[in-house]
Amino acid sequence: MKMKLSQQTRALGRNGSFKCTGFSFWKRDKTTTIIPITSKGMEGRCEIEVPNEDLARFCGHLQQDVVSLVLARLTQETLPILLGLNPVIDDCIAKILAKDKSQYETGFLWVRLGDNADYEQYGCLMDFAEFLKTELKITEPFVRHGEYGIENSQFSDLNYISLYYGDEEAQAHRGIHKEELEALNTLIKEN
Repeated sequence: MKMKLSQQTRALGRNGSFKCTGFSFWKRDKTTTIIPITSKGMEGRCEIEVPNEDLARFCGHLQQDVVSLVLARLTQETLPILLGLNPVIDDCIAKILAKDKSQYETGFLWVRLGDNADYEQYGCLMDFAEFLKTELKITEPFVRHGEYGIENSQFSDLNYISLYYGDEEAQAHRGIHKEELEALNTLIKEN
């Protein structure tokens, strides 16, 4: 996911100082990486890697107002995919979205790719989007398929993708919200 800053700043990388216009965020199984974006739109040659188990402590050092300012720069479509990273971030997102926070309770993200596949658990919507983009080479947007699924020309009718939040036994709590679907479509289109 990428975030554009409201004004240009500076970052210090391997080859010296450069103009910074935003950040890329990459959440992986065990770490989240933050990379500055140069004024030429490329990722800079420096990064901060934070263990996911330490994200709460890392973000806790930031003032809630600072977190709110950063999150306010993101679109309402991309905010829900950040839920669950940190309680401070969750509270800020709930305020920004001006919706009941319980509406965005996540649990586990469960996916079944078509009618013959098994259910698999993903860490977050960003992880699933990355899988669709890199492993399946999907860039075509999805639309809703019932309450707990999505479809496009590759996955349609009875061969749709089940996508929902549920408990550890894959029992559904809720399907993804409209904003989350829009965020997923944005993530698979990004270069």
